[in-house]
Amino acid sequence: MKKKSQIIIVVVFIITSFFCVSAEEFGTNDVKTALEKADKLKSKIMIDAINNPTAQKAAEKAAKYFKSDDCQAKIQKETQRIKKDLFQEYTKDKQGPKSLSETDRVYIFISSSVPISTLRAYAYQIESIGDKNITMVMRGFIGGIEKFSPTMHFCRQVLFVDPDCQVNDCEAFRAQIQIDPNLFRWFGITSVPAIVYAQNVNLIDPEQSAGLAQNVKGQVSGYKLYGAVPLEYALDKFYQESKSSNLKRLLSESRGSRQ
Repeated sequence: MKKKSQIIIVVVFIITSFFCVSAEEFGTNDVKTALEKADKLKSKIMIDAINNPTAQKAAEKAAKYFKSDDCQAKIQKETQRIKKDLFQEYTKDKQGPKSLSETDRVYIFISSSVPISTLRAYAYQIESIGDKNITMVMRGFIGGIEKFSPTMHFCRQVLFVDPDCQVNDCEAFRAQIQIDPNLFRWFGITSVPAIVYAQNVNLIDPEQSAGLAQNVKGQVSGYKLYGAVPLEYALDKFYQESKSSNLKRLLSESRGSRQ
């Protein structure tokens, strides 16, 4: 597993879209074993086109709650805590787009119930591909919004090259973890891990969630699949369905970088 010589952790919390959502405890396994298991799932994967009116209505309902005074108060409180506890501790190293357009997104939907080895494998694969528009997404804070420490510990376990590292210059994978329940609703995610390739994500406000109907211009389209399959395999399946030139270029550059 390739290591980096400087701190390169990127943990992104979409503050404008979280709610008091809990998650389960997680376990640990070997990353190599997780990749081997993922490879065996390839033949069982089915791709669904994204077309979910029910999810859209749920997202609109969530957006209404988001505007409420109660939700805004919680958001402001947690925004300040995250800025103090997270972004002052770590250095953000933003990646530029490698091949995906600014309106393309690849979301890997996860939770703390997914084995850490699987999540670390995804973090490693995201770094290897090297596009900032590929992110992991959680539904909410582990244990609820009032408990910040479990989520921080979880992110360290996923993103740190050495999960036990406690210093400020820990080596980490260049990968992002968002907390955004609206994306789960918008794409109708019913189990994790799930991978979504979304096209035409034209955001009105880049700081707001892409899962809020009023923040997206036009119609988002794309595909999703369920199962802990390798990321590159998922991208290839999405390309076969969409014939996206962006995905074709991304896959070509990713494969070329390993030769």
